[in-house]
Amino acid sequence: MSSRSIDAGPSRGPTGRTIATALVGGAVLVLGGCLTLDLPPTFVVERSGTSEFRAVTADDGILVARDFSDPHEGTFEFWTEALRADFIKNRGYTLLAERPVKDQEGRDGLELTFEVTALGIPHRYLVTLFVLESWCCNEIRVVEFAAPREVFERHVESVRAAIGKM
Repeated sequence: MSSRSIDAGPSRGPTGRTIATALVGGAVLVLGGCLTLDLPPTFVVERSGTSEFRAVTADDGILVARDFSDPHEGTFEFWTEALRADFIKNRGYTLLAERPVKDQEGRDGLELTFEVTALGIPHRYLVTLFVLESWCCNEIRVVEFAAPREVFERHVESVRAAIGKM
């Protein structure tokens, strides 16, 4: 018998990894519907999936929500600092405000509002962060709304209301 055909003996059933994969997959099927936000008719939804949502306004506002897994289990503080550093140091934005927020289930999050001037036009960027802790890995939820400043001011309260209902 060659080393390529080692007989492991009778099957002992599924491994722990197989069971964990099945449980996670089942939880996604049972719990994970589409990622969505309840937005006013001034927004048109372009995409709504299990981990990404995108909507736009007729006056150049863009809203994107994403869920992604963090198997390294970065803390809320880690992700907050990573967002700040990315926007300020890497993208050149100015941080205008930070405020605590909650989602519909009462989970704590953080809203950061940034501004940058591009081609002489000031743009605002709202980022809301939630770190949803789980037994297998953390789920990171980020909701972003970007628009020229005047457009941003027209829509930001409806965006905040929709985030509070997530």
